Amino acid sequence: MKYLIFLKLLRIKDWLKNILIFFPLLFSGYIFSYEYYYPLCYGFLVFCIISSCIYVLNDILDIDYDKNHPIKSKTKPIASGKISIKESIILLITLFILSSFFILNSSDIFYNIIFYITINLIYNLFCKKIPYIEMILLCIGYVIRIDAGSKIINVESSIIMLNSTFFLALFFISLKRLSE
Repeated sequence: MKYLIFLKLLRIKDWLKNILIFFPLLFSGYIFSYEYYYPLCYGFLVFCIISSCIYVLNDILDIDYDKNHPIKSKTKPIASGKISIKESIILLITLFILSSFFILNSSDIFYNIIFYITINLIYNLFCKKIPYIEMILLCIGYVIRIDAGSKIINVESSIIMLNSTFFLALFFISLKRLSE
């Protein structure tokens, strides 16, 4: 049953955000070009593994805050004690090694992935508590996914699509912040 707790730590439900990698396929008119499906699925998998790596790191870094939070202390696997710090670090290292393999085999989106990781590290280590900056960094993560999808299918990223993605993400993140 503990594997379900590990899946919760990986935040599988949040992988849905990585669907954005497929949007350029829809908007470029290549929806029936099946040769792009495998590379896009591979890119989706890469972003899922990397985002899980970031989520685990985030939960490790936020353990003290989460333990003192009335809801997160019960719902987050590390803060609730259902997964130990040692187990979390082992999972993080495993994910890092796995993601390194995928990154090295993703030459077409290598820089997108590195930029995505960098933005998320900056967010988690320095800017998470800085209003507006943290929201901008999160929005850039969505734009990176769209651009990665464009690179995979060899089309130019549309400025309109990138801007729309950024501002739509900003809208939803703002709503989330207001509710918090």
